[in-house]
This record gives sequence, structure tokens and C-alpha cells, in this order.
Amino acid sequence: MFNYENFKDLLSSLNQKLRENELHIKIFAIGGFAMMCNAKAFGFESRGFSVDIDSYMNYSQKVLKLVDDVSAEFGILTERWLNTHWHDRKDGFDENIECFSDWKWEMSDDLVFSNIEFFYGNLEGLLKMKLSAINEKLELDKLGVELGFSNAPYGSSVRKNDIVDVKIILDAFDECDFENITNYKIAKMLIDYNFAFEFLKESMLEANELT
Repeated sequence: MFNYENFKDLLSSLNQKLRENELHIKIFAIGGFAMMCNAKAFGFESRGFSVDIDSYMNYSQKVLKLVDDVSAEFGILTERWLNTHWHDRKDGFDENIECFSDWKWEMSDDLVFSNIEFFYGNLEGLLKMKLSAINEKLELDKLGVELGFSNAPYGSSVRKNDIVDVKIILDAFDECDFENITNYKIAKMLIDYNFAFEFLKESMLEANELT
């Protein structure tokens, strides 16, 4: 698990290697690190750690080799710290991938590099991504029970971190009453992802305990 400063060091090292090889890349962060960037920019608390930077981009093998060289330099033995699985697995995540089309991207004054253009998803986009992921898990849970493939409790496949992140984002928008959302865009998202909405109404107490 890495914190914000850890990732900044990794990006700085990657930038140096890219410069030495006369390569330039863009990073569009869409996961836990994007949450950290928003937290730093707008002054709210986030979970503070993530296993990787999820980037909705595809990179050449030469760039990925440099990413792996950074991993070796820092003694990282786990999966790649710059993760492209959202791009690579788009066939399996149609709804989630589609949700990136209307995202607004932010730039950080703290993450400026010569050979990396770094962008991170805004809070509305991250909320939509989290709701979409929760909704998908719940639909699969429901289908599994109906077809007799699973006896697991409804909602057991939903990641606890996603529930916590939804609460963090709503708190950042000063939307503390889940059933009386005043922000129109957020209220519409909750209606659009109805499985997630109903499930989260029951889960907010648990999220409070987790944070």
C-alpha cells in the first residue's frame, strides 16, 4: 500500500526515465489515487492509501518496461503500481468504461512533470464510478441467487472500500443526509443506480463505523 508521497516519488522516478528515453505519456487517474488527489486539493480526509494508480490509458511495452524498472528501483514486488486494467478489460466493464466519457479531469499543481501529463478524475466522476461498481456487484449477486449459482448474502460481493468512498465523497459535497440529497447531479446518479442506492441506504451506518 502506498500513500500520496510514495506515489509522487514513483511518478518522479518514472518521469526521469521517460525523459532519458525521450518519451512522453499522459496519466488519467480514476481510482484510489484520484481520491487522494481530490482530498489534497480540497482539504478533506480520504483513506490515504492505495495499491496502485489506476490509469484509463494504454501504454507501449517500452513505457511499461520503464514502469517495471521503477518498481525494481523501489523494491516493489507486487503487481504494477501504474495499472491499466480499466483500459485492458473494457469488454468486461462496458457500463463502467462508458461512465468515463463525460468525466471532467483535474490537474494538480503538485504533480507537474516534464514528461508526464497527469490528470485525475473529479469527485462527481469518482462517485459515478463507485456507484456503477456497487450496482454491478449487486445485480450479479441478485442474478446468482435467482439462478441458484450462489447462496451468498445479497451485497456480500460489494467492496467495503467502495461504500466508504461513497460516504467520503458525499461528505466532501456536504451531503450528510443520504436520503435527502440536495445536489441535483448526485441525486440523479443515485436514482440511475437504483440497486446501489437502496443498498447504500442500509450500509451508511456501517460506512460510518469504518471511517
